[in-house]
Amino acid sequence: MPMLEELAKSFEELAHSLQLESGLKILRLVSACGHITTFISHFGSNFASVQREFRKKIGVLKNASEADHTLVFVADLIVQDRKTRRPPEKWYNSRDLVRVKRSIAMLRVIFEQILKNNRKDSLTGPVNVAYDNILAPYHSYIANRFVHLFTMVEDLPTMEKLLEQLGETWDSAVDHMDRYVKASKYVTDHIENLFNSYGLAAVLQFEEC
Repeated sequence: MPMLEELAKSFEELAHSLQLESGLKILRLVSACGHITTFISHFGSNFASVQREFRKKIGVLKNASEADHTLVFVADLIVQDRKTRRPPEKWYNSRDLVRVKRSIAMLRVIFEQILKNNRKDSLTGPVNVAYDNILAPYHSYIANRFVHLFTMVEDLPTMEKLLEQLGETWDSAVDHMDRYVKASKYVTDHIENLFNSYGLAAVLQFEEC
């Protein structure tokens, strides 16, 4: 199965599981995010550090979670830690989960912009729009300027080259990207709504350095 199709399918299955199970299983989320790690590798050598960091975040979640750990379980732990003012559970870092959520959302916006641009060959615009919408509000001014310079002048592939690397046609890629957009939105909305229902909105808003 082509990689982009696997990405779309994994998030559709993740979204579907939310309708059947009592909560979002962390390990199921980690498994789906593994396909994002693979996709990032096609964005050029300058995104290698992004790929490493994302792999590290999902690795932390994977190594710290047991098979039955759900997002509800995690939210309960965070609330309990705050009530008792004890240090957070050492196996779990809520910021890693939030960073993973933001990465899922950023890829969604990149895909939305690609679909909106309808065959434009440059990926710089979609990446910059996604960064501005998803990550920039939580980054410093210096980090914002660096990212814009980074994506404008360095070696993002053209859309044509990306499709070639993925073994996709424009029409097949449109289908897979649209499927990911819809399914991933359902997943990130679920995470946000659950944290908000636990009074943990501040956890979702932490700022990066």
